[in-house]
Amino acid sequence: MNLNFAIKSTFILLHFMSGMISIKAQQISIIDQSVNAVALSQSGVSQSGPFSMYSNMGAVSFLDRSGLNLNAGFFYGLPELKILQAGTALRISEVDFGILTLGSFGDIDYRETSIGIGYSRLLSNKVGIGLKGNYTQLSISEFGTGSSWTVEGGILMEFHPKMAFGYHGKYFFSFDTYSSNSSHYHSIGISYSPVNSTQIMVSTIYQDNWSIHVGVIYDILEKLWVKVGVDGMDPSFSMGVGYQISSSLDIESAFQFHSQLGTSPFIGLVYYFQSKTKQEP
Repeated sequence: MNLNFAIKSTFILLHFMSGMISIKAQQISIIDQSVNAVALSQSGVSQSGPFSMYSNMGAVSFLDRSGLNLNAGFFYGLPELKILQAGTALRISEVDFGILTLGSFGDIDYRETSIGIGYSRLLSNKVGIGLKGNYTQLSISEFGTGSSWTVEGGILMEFHPKMAFGYHGKYFFSFDTYSSNSSHYHSIGISYSPVNSTQIMVSTIYQDNWSIHVGVIYDILEKLWVKVGVDGMDPSFSMGVGYQISSSLDIESAFQFHSQLGTSPFIGLVYYFQSKTKQEP
């Protein structure tokens, strides 16, 4: 084992110990960490938008148009822990969306690659549901490869003009030498908008233990917004900023601050295939 691989392995081990990913259980794929999830500390369970294809399939159905989402970042600023994502939500009809996601994490010594296919449907103007299947391949230098399947589903319900409820669940099934067991993840959250410019999200997430996550989105200007979040499971603070470049293009950046492991920067682009139209409440 060379020194370079040993150093990278140490960083990866620290990353695992932070509670974000576990090789043995494959409980939550690091590829699910979108820019939006980072900025809000995974509190986006009730947030509709293109980022929802990484956090709640049910929220995708509330989109008013098709879109493409691209994300990139480095956990703790390390090139060895880079993440790349691409996802698209394609409007099939007035109430149906098709979903496709691709993701990659790591480098030549440790790499996760994933593909996901899903479907989201608006049952009424207040309720949306969604389901997605993911295939993930794990490759570790000097150890070999493995794979796992993930089935995830979500629901988003707007039970008040200013308040919504969301649930998102994942079930992981590993078929490799690292694990023969399945594991699961659950997130339940609510969002509240006291005023049009502010959205507050609180979610409780189960992954071995229950934890509380809080996120806030605030519109500074019509085309400029900020996001902040607090992660109760692995104590950290995060923030992000977004800007609407045009009616078809948004850009966002996010930073997660960990007291021991440092800062993780991310950037994301959202491109809409159609001109924006307001959706009826």
